[in-house]
Amino acid sequence: MTTAGPTLSTRSVKSGRLAAGEAAGLPLEERTQLARKLREINRDFAAAARASTAEERLFALDHLFHETFVQAAAGPRLLALHGSLRPQSERYAELYVSVLLEDLPNSVKEHEAIAAAIAKGNRAAAQRAAERNWVSAARRLAKVIVKEGERGARHWPASAQ
Repeated sequence: MTTAGPTLSTRSVKSGRLAAGEAAGLPLEERTQLARKLREINRDFAAAARASTAEERLFALDHLFHETFVQAAAGPRLLALHGSLRPQSERYAELYVSVLLEDLPNSVKEHEAIAAAIAKGNRAAAQRAAERNWVSAARRLAKVIVKEGERGARHWPASAQ
């Protein structure tokens, strides 16, 4: 059994979802600048995916997209929660990015939905879009783990269990 689904789902419900909603509630000028920055990062992410850019760059752009709206809108408690969940979810993303490459167009579309909702100031839509992105990522990741096995996991011989 893998913990990827619960880890990423918790992150979406707790930090990503809440931060996206807070970002959508920013004043118009801040929201507009944030949405512009998110779209710029997402365009770079899409271009990098199409160009078969190195996995590290793709991971960095995806991370930057999410960190941008979290840092722009989250308060101290939400930042602490986000920070506590980040290491494990990033570990999974780093380990499996190579086999998730074919799904990057879906991530690009999900990122655009987040940016669009923030730009419109629609808190509920921003929260739903962020949650959809993280839940979809967790599902994609869980499928890969089932197929490829859990990388980095220690498999004990039956006699040792």
